[in-house]
Formats: sequence, structure tokens, C-alpha cells
Amino acid sequence: MRKNRLIGKGIVFGIVLLFVGASAISVISTDVPVDEGERGTLIVPDQYPTIQAAIDNASDGDTIYVRNGFYPENVEVTKSVNLIGEDRDTTIIEGPYGVTITCFADGINVTNFTIQNIELGSGGGIGCEYYDNIVISYNKIRHIGMGIGLYSWDNAIISNNIITDYCYTGISINYMCSNIRISDNIISNPVNPVATGISVTEPIFDITIMGNDIYGNNEDSQYGITGVPTKHNMPLKISPTSSYHDAHKRSFSSGNIIIEHNTIIDHGYGISLVSCNDFNISYNTISSNSLNSFGIVLDNSMGANTILGNTISTGNYGISLGGSDNTIISGNTIHNTEINPGISLGDSSGNTISGNIIQNNSKAGIWLSASNGNTITDNVLQNNNDTGIYLYSSSNNNIIANNSIVANTVYGIKLWTNNIDNSIYNNYFSNTINAYDEENNIWNITKTPGTNIIGGPYLGGNYWGDYAGVDTDGDGIGDTDLPYNSSGNIQHGGDYHPLTAPNYAPEPPTRPSGRTFGTVGRTYSYTTNTTDPDGDDVYYLWDWGDGTYSGWLGPFVSGAVVSKSHQWTTSGAYQVKVKAKDIYDVESSWSNPLTVRIFQVKPTPYPFLMPPE
Repeated sequence: MRKNRLIGKGIVFGIVLLFVGASAISVISTDVPVDEGERGTLIVPDQYPTIQAAIDNASDGDTIYVRNGFYPENVEVTKSVNLIGEDRDTTIIEGPYGVTITCFADGINVTNFTIQNIELGSGGGIGCEYYDNIVISYNKIRHIGMGIGLYSWDNAIISNNIITDYCYTGISINYMCSNIRISDNIISNPVNPVATGISVTEPIFDITIMGNDIYGNNEDSQYGITGVPTKHNMPLKISPTSSYHDAHKRSFSSGNIIIEHNTIIDHGYGISLVSCNDFNISYNTISSNSLNSFGIVLDNSMGANTILGNTISTGNYGISLGGSDNTIISGNTIHNTEINPGISLGDSSGNTISGNIIQNNSKAGIWLSASNGNTITDNVLQNNNDTGIYLYSSSNNNIIANNSIVANTVYGIKLWTNNIDNSIYNNYFSNTINAYDEENNIWNITKTPGTNIIGGPYLGGNYWGDYAGVDTDGDGIGDTDLPYNSSGNIQHGGDYHPLTAPNYAPEPPTRPSGRTFGTVGRTYSYTTNTTDPDGDDVYYLWDWGDGTYSGWLGPFVSGAVVSKSHQWTTSGAYQVKVKAKDIYDVESSWSNPLTVRIFQVKPTPYPFLMPPE
């Protein structure tokens, strides 16, 4: 159904979004066989000399089949028709001015053409406004200002197109568009340093951008995919860690935006969204050789947002949130950023950062500035050429737990300048300096049953690779040199429940071996041995069954056979047993007992009747 036309036949192309693909995808042209006598099929140039003449004489539902050739005309599609070229490479429409193909009807299909403009940057390839239902597929669109633009359009499929040599935007979706699918397009070779692959502007709903390959030219101001409010007619570069977002807090009336499985290479910004809500950015690959490039940037985006499973290698930030709340950042791999952190939050609250691998970056793995109430869990932060996690400038009440933070060259974690009441527990730290904290933060929780990050039986504090204290009771929590304070770098308090590698008790010793009967007053020797699961040296305590004990003897090497002698002073049957402990005083249980019978023997002239010794 026709909508009210606000601007006549002009096409409004708002914000530019650029998708350029990295893989070389061979797209086979769609050769369409046509029965020339079939009713409802109009053939150019056999029946009509121009495409426009065929459209003017067509009825809704007709197919206009265009044979190979060069057609220098601007085409206005005002009926519900299928516009199909014979061969994508050799069926060429060149617009002398403006937009080469404009669409003003419901139910249009444009397939299998090369579409270009006579003057680079002077117009667009295909522009559509105010109607419903269009398919634009398997076209080559080149030498234009903008490739494809939709304005106030519902229900569109834009797929398997190749868009090259464009000045401003590859594909642009503007104002009151819904149920749009942009998939499997190749967008490349922008000729303008501020070009954008794919652009969407509010309000929009139910937009899927999937499987596209978008290539840039390493220009700092080129964008792969952008989403911005209507009042911005070009994407804004907003500092991702700035606290000053009031000027940009315009609501982006949008919903259900899916951006997934795209490959975006060599842009200043891979994916940049301003004031967007209810989006899912998943499983994209974003890379750039530009030192100033960003992977994913969100500014003033407030809720129900997900960034999942992306692989990012860029020169500047990997993922950056500015003034953005309630976003889930999970399962991403971020590596080799050159200038700034892997993940950065500025003035952002209520976000969850979990299950990410952040490594080999030149700055911090995760950076928070003036960001409160975030949860950072289950991440791997390693080999970053600065700090694993850095909290700066009044970042308070964050939870940092279950992270592996290792081999970072400066600090494992640093809290600097007015950061308080952050809870930091059950993390694994092994770094040049494990922690630095100027303020009052919480470094452990109450000892609680549960498997901790190193496999011990209790949750409490953190594992510190340089903790020199001892677990004296075998519960996997250090009991000496408390609180752990990273050699004084934690300036107030510290970790009162540092985790230690589990110290297991020695195995129960073997049952003593030796004589099982004897006489009063004679000395008998017995042997035993045990092993310590941790390889610690062990001590032995003998219980002779007569109320006497040997006292702790040792230390002995784990596994070595040891012996001890004893004599009994009265006759009887005695249960001889032995137990062990390690060098940290963690004791085994008792061995199985050996029964020894001792007899009282009177002097006799017949020594051959004496029990053998």
C-alpha cells in the first residue's frame, strides 16, 4: 500500500553504513529463461526499446526481461513487477543523472543487472521509498554515490549483491523501515574517506544484517556498519570513554536489530551504534591495520543489547561502550589492539562482561572509567602489555570474579583514583605485579563451600601466584601472612582468605610389617611407608598399643620405607599402627593395625623350647 510521500520522487539517503567483505565469493549470475510468448512477460529490447517503456506498458505482476546490452536511462518502477536482467555482468543500466533505478510501488523484484551512474558520486544505484515488499538481489552496483537506499519501507530482502566504487554509502536504511534483511552482499572499494558500508537510521524495527563481506581502505573515518538517530546525517565519532554524552542522548526508536556473521575489514569503525536498543551483534569478524580503528563502538545505548562471539583485531579499541547500560558482552575474542584496551566502558553501568578471551593487546585487557555496578566474570586476560583489568576514576560497586589474569606485563589488576566498594574474589592472578589499589575495596568473601578457581573446596579470596603464606589446616585457604596485600600495593586491607593450591593429606601408611609375636623385654623392628599426593616430605607417629607413642619422626621422603623399633614390658596382644603428616601438619588417618602377641617367658634350662626371635 502506498504511504504518504514526503519528498516526492526524491530518495532520502541518511546515514551511511558500509559492509565490505574479506572473502572472495564467486556469485554465479542468474540466467533467467523466458518464454517470449508467455503472457505477462515483456522483453526489452525485443518488444520495447527501453526499460522504462516496458514498465509504462506493464501491469502489476508482470515480468520485464531485459536482454544483454547497455541501457543509458534512469528507470522509475511504479508498478509491482519483476525486473530481471539476462546476465548480471552484461546487462548494464547506466543512469545519466540522479538515482539510476527508483522504486515507487509494492511488490518489486530487481535482479541480475549491473547498475551504475555516469558520474561517480552524483547519485545512487537503487532507491526505494514509502512502499512495501521488494527484493534486490544478484546485482552489481558500481560507480555511484550510494548503492541501495530504502526510506520508510517495509519488508525488503537485499541479498547477494556486489557494491563497489561508491562514494558515500553501500546500503542505507532510513526512517520507519521494518522487516529488512540484508544478507550475503559484498561491499568494497569505497572511494571516499568518510564512506560507510551499511547505515541504518531511526526509527527502524526487525532489521537483520547477516553474512555480508565489507572491505574498507584503512581510512580512520570509514565505517563498516553504523546505526544513528535521525538528527545525525553522518556518523559521529564519539569518544567511547568520554563522560560527556548529554549532547548525544537522543532516543533511537529501534528494536530487534540483528548484526551477525559479517566480515568487516580495514575500516576506522567496524560497527558503530549510537542510541540503539534491543540489538544483537554476534559472530562477526572485524579486523583493521589502521592504528586508529575501532572494532565495536556503542554510544548511549541503554538496554537489552548483546555482543556475542565476535573476533576482533583492530588498532584502537576492541569493544567500547560510552554511556551505555545493560549490555551483555560475552564470548568474544579480542587481540592485538595497538593503542587502547580490549574492552572499554566509560560512564556505563549494569553491563556484564563474561567469558571473553582478551590477549596480546598493547594496553589493558578491560578498562572501566566512571562505570558502576558492572559484572566482570569468567574472562581470560593474558599477555596484555599493560594491565589485565584497570578501574579508573570513580568506578564503584563492580563485581570482578572467576577471571584468569596472567602474564600481563605491569599489573594484574589496578584500581586508581577514587574507586571504592568493588568486590574482587575467586580470580587467578599471576603477573609482574598482581594488584594495585589506593582505596577501600573488597578482596574476598566469607569462606563458603564451593569449588574455587583452582579446584579447592571453598570460595574465599583470590589465588595469588606470589602468596608466600601457608595453609595450615588443609582447607585450601591460606592461614599465615594475612591479609595478602601484593607487597603493600593493596594499601588498605587486602585478601584475608587467599586461595592456596590444595594441600592434601598423606595417604594412610601401609600396615606395619614385622614380628607378630615375641617376648617381654626384647626389641623388635617394624617398617611402613606412605606417599603424599603433593610430594611433600612426611613424618610418622607410631602407636604401639601399650599406651606409648613414638612421637613424630622425620621428615622422610614421600614413598620411602621407614622403620622403628620397640620393646614391650608386659605380655599381651598389642595393636600396632602408624599415621603420617606432611610438612604443613596435615595428617593422614591411621594405618590398619598389626596384632603383636608378647609372652612372658621364665628362665628355662631348655632354650630350644624358647620362641624363636
